[in-house]
Amino acid sequence: MTDVLDNEVSSDEPRGRRDLLGKAAVAAAVAAVAGVGISKTASAGVGNGVNFTQGAANTGATVTTSLAGGSTLKVINGSTDGPTGGTNPKKGSIFGTNIAQGAGVMGETTGTSGGWAVYGRSAGDFGIGAYGLTTGSQGTGVVGQHVNGAATGVGLTGISNNGPGVIGVGTTFDLQANGNGKLGVTKAGVVNPPAGASVQGTIARDAAGNLWYCSTSGNPGSWRTLGGPGAAGAFHAVVPARVYDSRVALPLPGALAAGANKTVSVADKRDLVSGAVVTAGYIPAGATAIACNITVAGTAGAGFLAVNPGGNVVVSAATVNWSAGGQILNNGVIVTLDGSRQVTVIAGGSAGAATDFIIDVTGYFL
Repeated sequence: MTDVLDNEVSSDEPRGRRDLLGKAAVAAAVAAVAGVGISKTASAGVGNGVNFTQGAANTGATVTTSLAGGSTLKVINGSTDGPTGGTNPKKGSIFGTNIAQGAGVMGETTGTSGGWAVYGRSAGDFGIGAYGLTTGSQGTGVVGQHVNGAATGVGLTGISNNGPGVIGVGTTFDLQANGNGKLGVTKAGVVNPPAGASVQGTIARDAAGNLWYCSTSGNPGSWRTLGGPGAAGAFHAVVPARVYDSRVALPLPGALAAGANKTVSVADKRDLVSGAVVTAGYIPAGATAIACNITVAGTAGAGFLAVNPGGNVVVSAATVNWSAGGQILNNGVIVTLDGSRQVTVIAGGSAGAATDFIIDVTGYFL
């Protein structure tokens, strides 16, 4: 800030006039220091050679004035009149406005080691660090954007040391994914099964990738698995279709005798007569189990079939049983698959027991 005070007079003026002018200059200097009734003019202009004056409306500039170096600008206990509307105080230290499409206040950081373009801080008990408000017919209160497609970044981050990091309040959705349409629960928030105090409505995942929902508050609360490697997934009903028949030419014909096993694919819908593929991938990749009918036909002796995930030949339960030769019997079951959508069928029973078998699917879990 520069105050220009002219205290020079001509040497040929009367001494009394010189004394009077000198006293006036001193009085003006004192008044300037005290800030009494005198506008302060900054030595730097607001643009176009127009000086900036404290306590007055400054107009006339059409170019930008830049302040560089040090703590560029700091306003303490400001009370600028702000906009109407919203739920917060309408006065602030700095108020920026823009009459066209643009930003009322814009912050930019150009350093390579980080920084805050705009930083809001509230030290009160019930304050808000940053508040965005839009009162037009369409708009967004706060937008965070990362535009460097070659580097990973975050558009908006909410952090709380004790409480929710981000709270969304809306009339249609409290939280909406408009980018790629995905929400990432990338951190394991619970163990398997969840333990500790829980709040109803909480959704979290464990380290194995299982997604959990807390249906009842408590310690630990009631949790249900929504999906993941440890869950079968949702059931998808399909138009019933044949996926295997040992009586036809394709893909692996032949009856199964007691003590033998066969691993077959249930991925494709097949022709009832030839066994040729009609629809590939009828049971999609990633399916963990199928709902199906297991049928035995052309039986011999008395025996059973056990149906396991592909590669598992340990018999721990029977899927379907027959008691004599020439029978046709079936059983509706849910069968677990291996990663290649295969099952292993094991035959057991008395000496000479054997049978053809058919697998018809009615749905799958994914």
